[in-house]
Amino acid sequence: MIFSVSGHCQHISAEVGNAKSDREIFDVTFDAMDSLAKESEMMVRGNLASDIEGGANSGIATCWHNSQGRPSGQTGNIVHEISALGELLNLVVI
Repeated sequence: MIFSVSGHCQHISAEVGNAKSDREIFDVTFDAMDSLAKESEMMVRGNLASDIEGGANSGIATCWHNSQGRPSGQTGNIVHEISALGELLNLVVI
């Protein structure tokens, strides 16, 4: 799997040795980009088990792209939930 932050950096989780739900893949990426603050980033994806859990484990905000309107069955890990990518514009502060 490929993990990218703001399109600046990519790491393949197999090379790091951990899946995205593990904090290490996020730590490696943020360490490689020392000018990037976790507080200004958000994980936006549709997979609760790897993407949203991984973002929450690493201390960044999460946004679940729930295009099918499924119940999450989770509490705490999802900071934002959207049904269409266009809704991201309402979450971005410029």
